[in-house]
Amino acid sequence: MGKHFVVASAAVAGLAIIQIPDANAQDSRDSLRRLAMRQDPVRNWGGFYIGGEVGGTSSSIDYSGGFIGSTSPSSVSGGGFAGFNYNFRSGLVIGIEGKFGATNMNSTVVNGVALSTSSDWYSSIGGRAGYAVSPNILIYFTAGGAWTNQNFNFPTKAESETRSGSFVGAGIEGRLCGGWTARIEYTHADYGKVTKFGDLYTGLTTDSVKVGVSTNFGKPGAPVEYVKVCSLYGSGFFYIPGTDTVIRR
Repeated sequence: MGKHFVVASAAVAGLAIIQIPDANAQDSRDSLRRLAMRQDPVRNWGGFYIGGEVGGTSSSIDYSGGFIGSTSPSSVSGGGFAGFNYNFRSGLVIGIEGKFGATNMNSTVVNGVALSTSSDWYSSIGGRAGYAVSPNILIYFTAGGAWTNQNFNFPTKAESETRSGSFVGAGIEGRLCGGWTARIEYTHADYGKVTKFGDLYTGLTTDSVKVGVSTNFGKPGAPVEYVKVCSLYGSGFFYIPGTDTVIRR
């Protein structure tokens, strides 16, 4: 026969290993690589990361009850974030991320008596679920809990409130070099309604678009060394990257 294979059965691991011997020369190796490798390596998006972001935030503030009015202030906002991702073999990426940043959201509504509000900070914690559409591009969705502050000021009264709510969003992230990535992300947050000064009901929502950069502490994002599907010998065979070995599970 022109091709000879050494087959070993691994009873403990339950694997059949087919090794191409050196005598098969380069043609056999090249043929195996061309026919067996049917998937590109999945980049490793797993691990801890930390970064910063900046962008714009617009809000919608609605008043009802003892005071009726609305306003839509906007502001530059930005801060830091940190999180952890887990990368599955399929390219699915799930993780958790927390944020904290500053904003300068100010508005004034005049309806007989001036009412001004302001917000100074924002924070959130939530989950992420995405897919590595290519070795260097990740698209993801995110959702979780959100918090911000709101200061209320009438000419003769002043109160402050920490608002809590939820957010949803989506983004796209690209790998740069040296363990760095860049992203653009949109989020919508709804902080519900609160009652101030006895009969003033205030609803607050925000929409933000931010760009950010992060680092996974210098990891280069090397390909995850998963086995690859091999159809050369039929179903159930997998090719081990960097070797001439095919395994059957």
